[in-house]
Amino acid sequence: MINIGFNLGSLLGLIDFALGILYVVLSLTASSRAGTSPQQRSLLTIQAVLGPLVLLPVGLVWFTQGWRLDPLLQFALFWLHILVVFSGVKDLLLSPNR
Repeated sequence: MINIGFNLGSLLGLIDFALGILYVVLSLTASSRAGTSPQQRSLLTIQAVLGPLVLLPVGLVWFTQGWRLDPLLQFALFWLHILVVFSGVKDLLLSPNR
């Protein structure tokens, strides 16, 4: 039985799941326009595989079990998400191969 309550933890789980899907699309487009360096292309491919491999299951767990977590832990996770989204946007805007 899965109990789903909607709160900040569940919302962050949905955001993680959506970011995992978006991460695949953005990483594949970034690897296709990357420079000719094989190391850069291989690192972007590894990043395109590992990012969603982590974000999708974590988002599913947070969505289904986020209601059980302490509000302080949910608050810490919220700030961690702010940091990750900021870092991702910064990397996209400052990438040299735009």
